[in-house]
Amino acid sequence: MPRLALRQYNYYYRVNGEKAEQLLKDYGDNGDFLVRYSESNPQNFSISVRVSENKILHIKVMKFENDMLSIFDDQRTTPNEFSSITELLEFYMEFPEKLREKNGLFLELKKPVHVPYQLEPLAEEQRRTQLYRWWHGNLPASSANKLLQNEKNGTYLLRASQHIPGAMVISAKTEGHVVHLTIYQDHLTGKYNIDGDRAKFNTAWILIDSYSKNPIVEKGEASRVLYLEEPLFNTFIEADLFCDRFEIVRRPLNPRESMEKTGISEEFDVREEEFVVFLKVVFFQRLSQEALPAEQYLSKREGRRPVNADKNRYKNIVPFDHTRVILQPGPNDKKETPGSDYINASYVRFENSQRTKNVTFACEKSFIATQGCLDSTIVDFWKMVWQENSRVIVMPTMENERKEKCARYWPTEVNKEMKNGEITVTCTIERKVQRLVTEEVKVELEKERAIRIGKGLVPEAELNAEGVSHILRTLLIKKGKEVREVRQLQYLTWPDHGCPLHPYAVLNFLEDVDREYDYFNAQPITATLPQGPIVVHCSAGIGRTGTVLVLDALLTQVKKVGLLCPMDVFKMVKYVRTYRSGLVQTEQQYQFLYKALAFYLKTHNPVRKLFFPAKSFMEGDADAFDYPRRLRPIPGSSRPSSSRQTTASRPASSASSRAHSRPRTSGHSEPTPERSSSSTSSPSTLLKSAKK
Repeated sequence: MPRLALRQYNYYYRVNGEKAEQLLKDYGDNGDFLVRYSESNPQNFSISVRVSENKILHIKVMKFENDMLSIFDDQRTTPNEFSSITELLEFYMEFPEKLREKNGLFLELKKPVHVPYQLEPLAEEQRRTQLYRWWHGNLPASSANKLLQNEKNGTYLLRASQHIPGAMVISAKTEGHVVHLTIYQDHLTGKYNIDGDRAKFNTAWILIDSYSKNPIVEKGEASRVLYLEEPLFNTFIEADLFCDRFEIVRRPLNPRESMEKTGISEEFDVREEEFVVFLKVVFFQRLSQEALPAEQYLSKREGRRPVNADKNRYKNIVPFDHTRVILQPGPNDKKETPGSDYINASYVRFENSQRTKNVTFACEKSFIATQGCLDSTIVDFWKMVWQENSRVIVMPTMENERKEKCARYWPTEVNKEMKNGEITVTCTIERKVQRLVTEEVKVELEKERAIRIGKGLVPEAELNAEGVSHILRTLLIKKGKEVREVRQLQYLTWPDHGCPLHPYAVLNFLEDVDREYDYFNAQPITATLPQGPIVVHCSAGIGRTGTVLVLDALLTQVKKVGLLCPMDVFKMVKYVRTYRSGLVQTEQQYQFLYKALAFYLKTHNPVRKLFFPAKSFMEGDADAFDYPRRLRPIPGSSRPSSSRQTTASRPASSASSRAHSRPRTSGHSEPTPERSSSSTSSPSTLLKSAKK
């Protein structure tokens, strides 16, 4: 289990100590934990951890006057204190020797317990909030400030309080400043209210929806008027909610304007220039430690040199200098030959380092993303495979698709040798892989075909004429007296610049890729000569190549971490593009990542199989998770309801602004929040809702 970055994980449950013990016994493993409210003081945290099958320990977390947290009672003598509960948990997960039982044994915190929301109502309460796209998890205030500082006024997000059990914080941009408002949760009833306001709400969604129509006025000298206008969407979601999130982001953002603009297309619209800016930020942190020139991490100088121009299949697709595979000279090579170390190939590595502290990469594989071979680069390709000790080659393309996509770099016949410089290649086995298609998949395929035909598109075949999805080849490569075994897996029906109609065949293909990779890792020789990166190539080495390696990396995370694993397609694509520009080339390929992951999680979640149809948050009010209610059509009317006033029409930030609010949208049937006998907040409250 890799070290977890807990910002994206859910670890808090509104339960008492007795219920915490039951959850850990029913659903946890040794070392699993959860955070809850302290029964002696509900404003403090307690940590419940499973030590063994019949032993649960509870650790009280103290909160000092300066809001620092510690597991020790006396702030004057505590060896460690922390600014947030997440920071405290991550510290003791990384340093278990710092946490001991009374008998002196180490108390290890391994990971948060995963409680299935389909079986536990209190878990469902937590998951419902996390499903909304404005939810940013255990984000600290400093990070919220950075996210919002360049956004327009009225932009907001919701995050978990790091100091108060069950509480949330609205972080919003107003008048050029970021304001943080605490939303308290009653530990007994689960209802929410903003500090000082008497209105209570059954869910966080109803609270946000209410205050998005009624601006909030800050008490004090500033008296800033806070508008909740535009949510700042987050992109991560826990794996057990991914299917529901997919249903949300595939919907149109604003059906009145466009049916094509969805949450997925919105995510993909991050342009290449933004990734360059991201690169500068990421590598500047490394530069401050290594004192290397910044251009080394951003340039593509080697790939653009005239001597290497003929080695690129496409002139505009070349590797970054800092991540390119450098070919080492052989004993018979002339070391001074210009361009002899160049091949159009890039490393893609997943590492839990300081620069990825908010993401947990459970994928322990490395990849090489490269272009399809040219006749002139076949020798270099095999030289790279030998140099890196790569044992698995993934080829999601045909050699020719209307035009050449990849020169054939393996023998045309079985047991026939092919000489490539110092390396001889022999294909010993070629097996066509056929898989049965389930009835469920057949139904979904027919629906997808009907949708594409309705749009005037020709649906691509999932299998070739023989019912084959891919070919598995065993290759023996020989250099001198040494012989190595290599597996090549070629996917046959992936359309260029597009995606398969359904992900089932690709998922089967990747299962075979993982099986071959694990096979070579299990060989005794791996102990002295570790297996190298998986080589993935299509034609340009960015579109299908990026889709395959990102999908494989995300699937690996789910398999290793489980259903509590946070999935972040956007951040993963953004990350791999720091290694090779343009990986995951089209919006359709980006959508396919969501579709494939959702299908995998739907068919591999044992809890979902207990319910038929599968229990889903989408069964109720699906639109509530997608776009504000005021954008929905008014019942009984063909005209959509009017949206609120724009930022330009806000009232001034003055005492008189407390008498203003933006117009309510009439005609909606929505829950009425529970209020106390008095609906007017006291003038002494910190925040209050501005009334008409």
